[in-house]
Amino acid sequence: MVYKRGKKIELRKRKETEKEKKAKARKKKTKNFKESFESFRLTFAIFLLIGANLIFILSIIFQSFATKGTTGSMITSSDEIVRPEQPQKILKVKVRNGCGVPGVAKKLTDYLRQRNIDVVDFDNFERYDVSETLVLDRRDYDLVNAKFIGRIIGVEENKVIPYINSDLQLDVTIIIGKNYSQLKAFR
Repeated sequence: MVYKRGKKIELRKRKETEKEKKAKARKKKTKNFKESFESFRLTFAIFLLIGANLIFILSIIFQSFATKGTTGSMITSSDEIVRPEQPQKILKVKVRNGCGVPGVAKKLTDYLRQRNIDVVDFDNFERYDVSETLVLDRRDYDLVNAKFIGRIIGVEENKVIPYINSDLQLDVTIIIGKNYSQLKAFR
């Protein structure tokens, strides 16, 4: 018995019945299940996001390694990626020195070979009075091959011209002019 403000209040301890005990246990079990399910969903979502990020990062890495060895993308001297429109094959190129300065054809050949361009021949041109470097497309009038090579070496597009000769086993011929110092290989 408890007295409160002069009144007698009887406190009874209530005994829980078996039904009430089972109902409480069920509620507790349901609550624990919901909490663990929410925790599982959150953990699963985090793993999915981590997996998606890993796949994205790996695809970027694999793509950079896959394109590194093709002529479809090149790393230029300024470390920029060049991806011009061009056919999916290794281009065969001939380099000719038309300026008369010794060693320029060899230096341009080395520059192109570092970029996976197949330079099949380099030598002197028939004359040494070529003022502007020219890029000649030997296969097609659409100039895709020559424009591609022109962008790699830094030749203006108006110096890329068709000079078709299907008898040659070449795609492009480069004639180095007196402006060779403006080419990317000589900067």
